[in-house]
This record gives sequence, C-alpha cells and structure tokens, in this order.
Amino acid sequence: MSGLKSVIAHVEEGDPDKTLAFIPGTDEARLPVGVPNLPTYLFNNRDRMNYNALQEKGLKVVSGAIESSNKR
Repeated sequence: MSGLKSVIAHVEEGDPDKTLAFIPGTDEARLPVGVPNLPTYLFNNRDRMNYNALQEKGLKVVSGAIESSNKR
C-alpha cells in the first residue's frame, strides 16, 4: 500500500493518532502563511475524526451535500 493510501486508511479507520505516527514531519517554515501541514491539521482536528464512532451513531460522514451547496 502506498504512503498516501496508508494515511487515508488510518484516517478512515478513525485513528488520527496512528496516522500522525505514520507521517514524517514537515518543515512548516517552508509552507505559505496560513497553510498548515498535514500533521498539524490532523493533530488539531483529531477529536473530530473518529468516523467509526460517528457512523455507529447513525451520522453521515460525507461532504457531498455541503460541497454542492457551496456551488449554488
């Protein structure tokens, strides 16, 4: 499995801490201002990424409806 696919699989499993351990650090000083790197994003949003628990509660974990609304 490629690196990106592994990262996506860990995120979909709802285990952002495992994902964070898998991703090598990125030098944030080289990124444009206001653009967080992936480890920073995952760390800051890890409490919102437990997709399995959300689905078990019957909640949808999709973005299509929101993205469609933004187009209108």
